[in-house]
Amino acid sequence: MASKRVLIVHSYGMEGSGSSTYTRGLAAGLLDSGYHVTVAAYRHRGDEGAVSRLHGRGGSLEALPLEALAVTYERSEFDGVPFVYELSLHDLRCRRDILARRLEQLVRLERPDVIIANHFLLSAAAAVAVGRAARVPVVVVSHGTDIEYAAARSQAVRSMARQTFRDAHVRVALADTASGRIAAVLGVDPRALTLVPPGICEGCRRPFAVANRRDRVAVVGRILLDKGPHVVLAAMADAIVRIPELSVVFIGDGPDREPIEELVAALDAGDEVYVRRLFNDLSATPSRRDIVAPVMEALCEDGGYRRKRLAGDLAWRVEFTGYVSTITVGEKLTASRLVVLPSLVPECFPLVLLEGMSMGCAIAATPLGGTADLLSDVMAEIPLLADVASIDLCDPVVSVARALVRGVNGWSPEVARDLSQFANSRYQWSAIGKQLVDAAENSTAGNVELLSPPLTESANSSTSAASPTRYSLVLPGAGM
Repeated sequence: MASKRVLIVHSYGMEGSGSSTYTRGLAAGLLDSGYHVTVAAYRHRGDEGAVSRLHGRGGSLEALPLEALAVTYERSEFDGVPFVYELSLHDLRCRRDILARRLEQLVRLERPDVIIANHFLLSAAAAVAVGRAARVPVVVVSHGTDIEYAAARSQAVRSMARQTFRDAHVRVALADTASGRIAAVLGVDPRALTLVPPGICEGCRRPFAVANRRDRVAVVGRILLDKGPHVVLAAMADAIVRIPELSVVFIGDGPDREPIEELVAALDAGDEVYVRRLFNDLSATPSRRDIVAPVMEALCEDGGYRRKRLAGDLAWRVEFTGYVSTITVGEKLTASRLVVLPSLVPECFPLVLLEGMSMGCAIAATPLGGTADLLSDVMAEIPLLADVASIDLCDPVVSVARALVRGVNGWSPEVARDLSQFANSRYQWSAIGKQLVDAAENSTAGNVELLSPPLTESANSSTSAASPTRYSLVLPGAGM
């Protein structure tokens, strides 16, 4: 019997974002389970490695034209660039239709049995339209940014997201908290959402050694102020008093890497003027002011004792890896004792914490969004982690410093094995991929009833997504 064919429609380039990690892991898990997999994505720097890894396993990656989607959810573009939440509903529909025409060709060629699309917009909107026309079930997975950075800010985006939600065959949230947020923003019934968590990437599923762990903390993911890298640097001032050899490795790249590297240099040089100028530059955008202010105060006020403590004693402790393969991520984690995620905004689901646990690292994170769900589950299974895992946003610098000390000093081979067993037993991509495919094949074709209008959207709005949709795409031979 021929293997079932799955088309994964990725929302943008296969670079180092969380949803890109999700797509790569899902594709690999499905391939391991015997499915034929094609990934449709935008060409982007770093695609070559993703393409070669998929081809090496029998999969393929089809490139959608980058110009088909004029905007993305890249956090680095949030200043001075037209964003998806600034587009009219007409513009959104035009871009969706451009994508749909390309996907129509791909579906006709690949003849998938199931389509899995990341994010409610915009690729998923096109995938739902094409899937409906081709009578192929479509699973739409929300990763959080589509809700927080787009749908929550724009009535036009909410309108299209609701349409996508209504007409998808299966709608997936990664965590219970994320499910509630989707329901609140889109005004939909949370019972129509299926909870399916992500899995652990291949590079972090290898056997690891518990010996020779350094007094090192890992910060994994895109380097964004939202994720609190500057909080970790300020917290180092308190933590090194207790752990003289403490170091931190930033695994990943991102739009705020340069200012964070400059901050390391300024703190190491003991240059108060430079430190203050950096923080003033970083807080120039109103949305960032609240994120920057507590750390600036911790470093520069009360005589600046933390800043003085780091002078001449920080640069040698900090490593920036840039964007690296999942194998290298695993290698860096297996030499660390703690993974810290002091995000100052909600995370949909913290893949980096799963990766850290899989490689035997203790974890600490702010209990926001889906992170709270994961921390609750972990602490219920491994009570010893309770004193480390949760970071208090009321005083993030002090709380992170405490987590660094307790996480590094409290680490043991026994805790490492418990954490690894917990993560690897629950978050396997092969099982998760099968769950998504099975959900699609068992779904009904009917639409989901939408509840009250979301946020401030008018119930009588002409852009309401609850109005009927006509799918005129004709795909001969592409049906199931």
